[in-house]
Amino acid sequence: DKASMGSQIGIKISEAQVWTYVSTEFTITSGQLTISIWNDGNAGNWMMADNLELYKKDQPQVNYVKNGDFEPKEVPEGAPEKLAELPKVWQMWSDNGDFSQMFVAKGGKDSTAAMGFVNATKQAMSLTQTVTGLEDGVYILAGYVKSSGGQNDAALLAKGFDKENMDSQIGAKIPQTDAWTYINMEFTITSG
Repeated sequence: DKASMGSQIGIKISEAQVWTYVSTEFTITSGQLTISIWNDGNAGNWMMADNLELYKKDQPQVNYVKNGDFEPKEVPEGAPEKLAELPKVWQMWSDNGDFSQMFVAKGGKDSTAAMGFVNATKQAMSLTQTVTGLEDGVYILAGYVKSSGGQNDAALLAKGFDKENMDSQIGAKIPQTDAWTYINMEFTITSG
């Protein structure tokens, strides 16, 4: 919920249609992290995300994000723009209660599918997943995004990592570009 965000760290990403590397460090004291994809868009705006990862820097082969590639179990032949509903491991939120504009969409970065937000009306929405039981270490939250632009706000966020202020969050703005753009955030988890 955007209204209760608490303290924030934001990262502006270039609108150039090139690969963009973003890195920041912060400390997690709660042993958990909520990943959120946020979009506050106007009618006609769209945004996509794919290949989301949360991994320990010294163990990049272990991805803590469940279904970060958004691949459906079965892809219908002649698939429409919307391939499937989002998996239950992702929690949806919308300021008007309409979840129909968040779905598994056709055309992932290197695959069949990606997460899609399509604003048919002015609407704020988010997709979240909480990862628990994180051990101390340096972690990376990363993924590929693209967007029509024109949103009031669009970002990949990490939040709920500070046990003293569970509303704390950091984020990387999602740029306006038709090209898949890589974004990431690096941070340290300590049990405090």
